[in-house]
Amino acid sequence: MPSRCGTRPRVQTLCDPDHFDTSFFGIEWSPNSRFLAGGSYQREMQVWDVSTGTRRWVGHGQPTTIRRVAWSPDGRHLASCGYDGSVILWETTTGTQQARLQGHLGMVMSAAEPAVENSSTS
Repeated sequence: MPSRCGTRPRVQTLCDPDHFDTSFFGIEWSPNSRFLAGGSYQREMQVWDVSTGTRRWVGHGQPTTIRRVAWSPDGRHLASCGYDGSVILWETTTGTQQARLQGHLGMVMSAAEPAVENSSTS
């Protein structure tokens, strides 16, 4: 039976092929809606290509559960944060860790894309 909008919803399951019981946190769409990124209690950042349903890369480096992830507005970088008080910045094409920001006393519970200033003058 068609949905109210007249089309059937498309459902796709993305899973961790290395850990069948992985729970993901902070799942976020890329700015161009081609990719999904999520952190896990396995201490991994994972990025999937939604059109193919394949995992694009897995990043290791967070020593605790990754609670949240956030894409940069241009889609070239991701941030992950977790219980250890650090934030890791990732390059999104290859999953290369670019920086680790430390020093927060306690958990980092959220990450967000940075605000972009409008540099145009009126």
